[in-house]
Amino acid sequence: MYDSVTPSAIPASARMVAGYVNGDFAWSRADWARFPHAAQIGINVTGRLADGGTIIDVETGDATTAAIPGWVRGREAAGQMHGVYCQLSRLPEVQAVLRAVPIPTAIWVASWTPSAPHQIPGCVATQFANRASLGYDMSVVYNDDWHPTP
Repeated sequence: MYDSVTPSAIPASARMVAGYVNGDFAWSRADWARFPHAAQIGINVTGRLADGGTIIDVETGDATTAAIPGWVRGREAAGQMHGVYCQLSRLPEVQAVLRAVPIPTAIWVASWTPSAPHQIPGCVATQFANRASLGYDMSVVYNDDWHPTP
């Protein structure tokens, strides 16, 4: 899976993409349309349910862990897929919040390494590489049921 703040940096042949549904780097309809045959994951950086998305982004400057319960419950009540993205250092905090919800929720974790993709236990996807020179990040998804199909 590819994700980027610059959708045009992602190869048009990508089979799975993640892009922003709100915030400073929200993708336009034209950006999403570049990937008609790709599974598409919307990243919500504010936690505002009305903005949609599949993933709530819990990073500094984005949604907080306090927003997770409402996000998960709201997406679940609407019958929508839901997940949380965080960096590896925040994974224990995110897992603790999710245990208190408790609604099964996918976790996509950032754990950059200089080598190959790797799976973090309890997570459905791992962002393993930042390809800043190319303008995108790369993740491996370990659960085919997690993402929507085009």
